[in-house]
Amino acid sequence: MLALGIGVQRLVVELDAKVVIGLITSTSGSNKPYSPLLNDCRYLLRRFLQTRVVHVFREGNRCADALARMGSNMAEEFLVFDNPPSPDVLYFVNTDAAGVLYNRSSFCDLIVMPVWLSTGKQKPEPKSAEEHIADGMENGLRFTDCRWRRGLSATNINFTHSPFWVQIWGLPFELMSDDVGKKFGNNIGKFIEVDQRARQSNQAKFMRIGVDLQLDKPLKRGDSPSGIDEVIDAIPTWVSEEMNEGLNRNFTRKERKLWHLNLPAKIKIFAWRACVNGLPTMEAIYTRGISQTKICPVCRNEAETLDYAPLDCAFSSLVWCLWSENPLSIHGIKKSFLDSTIFILAYATLQDLELFFFIAWAIWFSRNRLVHEGCGLPFTQVWHLAKSSVDDFACSATWDLSQSRAPLSSWSPPPPGFHKINVNGASSESDSCSSVGVVIRDCWGQVVAALCKPLQACYPAELMEIMAIEQGVLLAQELQLPSVIVESDSSNAILAIHEKATGSSFGHLIQEILQANESFETCHFKHLSRNFNSVAHELAQHARRTRSQYLWKGVMPPVVASFLQADMM
Repeated sequence: MLALGIGVQRLVVELDAKVVIGLITSTSGSNKPYSPLLNDCRYLLRRFLQTRVVHVFREGNRCADALARMGSNMAEEFLVFDNPPSPDVLYFVNTDAAGVLYNRSSFCDLIVMPVWLSTGKQKPEPKSAEEHIADGMENGLRFTDCRWRRGLSATNINFTHSPFWVQIWGLPFELMSDDVGKKFGNNIGKFIEVDQRARQSNQAKFMRIGVDLQLDKPLKRGDSPSGIDEVIDAIPTWVSEEMNEGLNRNFTRKERKLWHLNLPAKIKIFAWRACVNGLPTMEAIYTRGISQTKICPVCRNEAETLDYAPLDCAFSSLVWCLWSENPLSIHGIKKSFLDSTIFILAYATLQDLELFFFIAWAIWFSRNRLVHEGCGLPFTQVWHLAKSSVDDFACSATWDLSQSRAPLSSWSPPPPGFHKINVNGASSESDSCSSVGVVIRDCWGQVVAALCKPLQACYPAELMEIMAIEQGVLLAQELQLPSVIVESDSSNAILAIHEKATGSSFGHLIQEILQANESFETCHFKHLSRNFNSVAHELAQHARRTRSQYLWKGVMPPVVASFLQADMM
């Protein structure tokens, strides 16, 4: 309304809320309580000669955010200027609000600035660098520490200190110098350098300096397995002492075969963590103060340690008894988990060791289900889970992928009784427009209906694919088709519908698609290759080129006749 009041003809609306953008730009109706407000917004936007609603990150919307906060905290009003006022009139209440909306190549016709209306308060004198540093170290400025952009390596970490970037907000640009950054850095930790790229522009809002900070918990020194000590990439300081003790173990050449077993990735990770005493047992989380008890949640008899949980618990013993060829039982061995692993590796086969890890993982899986879901598996089912996992993995490892089925070479018609809906969305930033294409065909490949529709703004590709699916489903619902198959070349859009992602930025469109889905007897959403979606793609491009909407029912669209014939060859 403000832009209309001053005669603006071309308008760009930038919002940091994707959900609101989706609601405003959606062309479908809604019975939500805020629909009248959305309709008013759409009506006002259509009154401009050219309108764009785009998304910006919250950092890029700092000025509007500051205006909103100032408006909620002050009784005064804001002034709107057709031309920027002189600098001596302005005084920004918050340094984070020291940004303006400016004219970009004469595209926008308005400059809005927050101003301080005189209430008897005088503009304070500029502070010196020393005063800013003193105030900042106490409570005046905002500090944000972030990850070291070059990563951590064994050459620049000394196990008690680590480099970090620190962002300092609220500092005037004329004070963003190397000397001031060095003073700040030495007050925080040990100064390293000032990031020159963060203050290249005179519109910079913060200064970033590299400092060397002391770690709350020093990293342990010690030898580690081959390859581990080459690079420490952002290693966390909360690595457990037990894990470090396991890493410091000097494995023999024979014991290193553990990491070359023919096992799935999740079983290898479990085996590694079990061997280095890194599983989150009740005793481990009790020691860290996370849990109030360390008693085994299955038998309720003893503390759940790494050796007790997978081997010695009464429930675990029942599972191990079902393994008649268990090398540990045959030799009467009862050792820790790591020692049992080394014994099987030395006196049994690699297949026995693989089954040993599968059984231990299945026992741990059942215990996790009991703790987190309240329903564990019977011991016989745990045994069958381990055996079936071994057989399934062995079977998958023998597949001959070189003789896989030849891919489809063209579009395929739906089965009898079904109609296939192919959809596609197109966007063009150069033309500032988007479009959708829809074609519905029967089991003989004949066109039942087709649609091409332009939109008056450029939307993201994923949003366009969702909108194209919505248009296809609504068209099929209008034709009262009983059973349909919806195909799109966007795997993300199909996945979002399968997962019912109603909480995403385009969740309102997903919700409408799911509601329309209930009107069909059968409805499937599938992904297909872009090479086989040429008809819907050409319809979307035709709508973008002509800026016109077309609907065909029972006839072949002339613009895609050649593509339809190619699909049936």
